[in-house]
Amino acid sequence: ATAVLTNNLGPLSALAVEMAFHTMAKVAAMWGDAAGPPAGPSRAALRHYTGQFRGEWGEALIALVNKSLYLVDPEEDRPMRIPARLEPSGEHRFLIADNEDYGRRGEHISFSTDKSGRATALHVGPNSLQRADP
Repeated sequence: ATAVLTNNLGPLSALAVEMAFHTMAKVAAMWGDAAGPPAGPSRAALRHYTGQFRGEWGEALIALVNKSLYLVDPEEDRPMRIPARLEPSGEHRFLIADNEDYGRRGEHISFSTDKSGRATALHVGPNSLQRADP
């Protein structure tokens, strides 16, 4: 169930409900494919990279689905429409393995982390995005 509270008369509440149900349906559909390799990082280890990141060129969301990380554009009306699956490729480094968004497949991304291992910044090509969530 989803509830949206708003004090406007426009269509935003209906769009928010549609986005929530679209996201839940997409995650359910991709759950099996997102299982990740048996010897891959644990969900607990991957959780350190999740969060919202903000930079000069926009925002990015790193989401954990099953045992895979996804790079998601939170500014999309349906953010999970074209998520980019990330495969581990080194310490704090990932390869964009699946994606239909502007040919970013094969591009590497990396993270800066604090002493606890929590991501503080996301680096995509020459662009750096800083953690925006607490």
